[in-house]
Order: sequence, then structure tokens, then C-alpha cells
Amino acid sequence: MVVESIIKPVDAERKPWSAFGVGVLFASVSLWLAYSIFPSNASVLMVAFVTIAAVPMMYKALGMEEDMDERIADGKEKLSIIERHYDIISLYTFFFLGTLIAFIFWYIVLPSSGQHYLLGMEIPTDEVCFREQINVLVRMGVVSGSVVSGNVVSGFTVHDISFNDIILNNLFVLFLCFFTSFLFGSGAIFLLTWQASVIGAFIGAYACHIVASMDTSPTIIHYLMAATYVSLSLVVHGVPEILAYFLGAIAGGIFSRSIVRDLPHLRKKYGKYKEVIKDITTLILIAVLLIIIAGVLEVWL
Repeated sequence: MVVESIIKPVDAERKPWSAFGVGVLFASVSLWLAYSIFPSNASVLMVAFVTIAAVPMMYKALGMEEDMDERIADGKEKLSIIERHYDIISLYTFFFLGTLIAFIFWYIVLPSSGQHYLLGMEIPTDEVCFREQINVLVRMGVVSGSVVSGNVVSGFTVHDISFNDIILNNLFVLFLCFFTSFLFGSGAIFLLTWQASVIGAFIGAYACHIVASMDTSPTIIHYLMAATYVSLSLVVHGVPEILAYFLGAIAGGIFSRSIVRDLPHLRKKYGKYKEVIKDITTLILIAVLLIIIAGVLEVWL
């Protein structure tokens, strides 16, 4: 498969930064492909295409993490939990950042609405490609205004959300990351990519709103500075929150692979499973703690 040959799991774990470029590529191709095939459902389909492309790489990388846990149980490796899973956490991080940057870029660059053509091909629009992402932000009460009309918005307002709502929502997403990853191996990739598209739409819409309110002719520098400003405002609480989702996805994926591979010999391999379960429990507890920290930072900072 061409997609799998772009970056191999071993190379991805050894050079996780290479997943950044892969994330940008997958997100960009998926957006244009989804709009070309099913334009009315492009906002969801592009996330599905990214997931389909990324699952083989992530699933094999999770298998390497499980092998590491078994070596720890056999006494062949002595590493802390962070050292054991540092590579795959880095892999998830760079891939997520790649998709996020791509979605921000396309939200800002693409026309807001209408029909536009390039070399005889219709160009995607924000109104179509990010429709569901913006609708989610509006339903959650994060934003309001005529943002749903495209990238140049009016009446765009960001609202504060209560601490309880933030914690409950983020814990629910964490549970979904663990559960989908457990059921489908790398199923959490869809949720993480969806999160990247929602955050990308928010940053893009907010940046376009800032530039539209300036008393000057907008340039690419203005959009870059506005997007950077909005991104930095999210970093403090966004980093621990997204990291928590990564840990939940990794825990679910490791658990899923270990059960599927060794279910017939579960009793014989109980000793190895003790290490796996220990890692899963620790990862989930750290993830919950990060969710609480992120909620505190978001509300009180």
C-alpha cells in the first residue's frame, strides 16, 4: 500500500517528528478528496479519510509498545513508564500537530463560500469543509455569531464554559478515546483527528475574525500573526488536555492488541499481563489528572 510505504512504524517511532509531515499530507489530501467525492459531507468524511490512512501506522506502533511491556515483565528491559511510551506519545503528538496545522491553513486559505474554480476543478469552501466542526463549537457554547457563514465572520464571540462542563466533556472524550481504541485498535485516531479539525476550525475562524476587524488590507502575515496569537492562547490548557487523550488512546490500543493476540493463552501469560494492566492503569490515572489540571488552567487562567 502506498500510504503505508510513506512512513513505517519503526521509522515513525525512531523519528516521530516525521509524523508531522505525514499529518499535514494526510489532512490536506483528505480534505480535497472528501470534497471531490461527497462535498455535502466533506467535514466528516475528511476526518474518516485521515483515519483510514493513519490506522496501519498507529496500530503497528501500538504493537511495538505492547512488546515493550512484555520485555519489561520478562526482566529484559528496565525503563520508567514515560521512557517506555515516550516514542509513541511523540508520534501521536507530531501527527496531531501536523493535522492541526493543515486544518488551520486550509480554513484560512480556502474561500468562505460560493463556487470557485481552479484549473477547471471546484475549490473546497470553509462553509462546507468545516460545517460540522463549527456547528459543534456553536452547540457547545464555545462561540456564537455568524461564524457558520464562512471564514470572514461577524459578531464572533468566544464564551467561557463552567469548570464542571469542561471536566465532564473532557472526561467523556477521554473515555471515548480509550474505548474506541480498545474496540478498534486505533479507533481513537478518528476522535483525535476530529479534535484537531474542531480546534483548527476554531483557530482559523478566530484568526479570520481578528484580521477582518483590522483597519488595514490583510496580508498573509496578518493571518499568520492572528493564528499564532489564538494558538498560544490555547497552549496552556490545551497541551495537558490533548496529552490526556493521547494517553487514553495508547492505553486502549495496548489493551486491545494484548487481548486479541494472547486471548487463547491468557492464563499462561498472566505475569506479562500484570505489567500491561499496570501500565494501562497508570496511563489512565495520569490522563485523568491531566484533564483536571487542564480544566483548572482553562477556567482560572
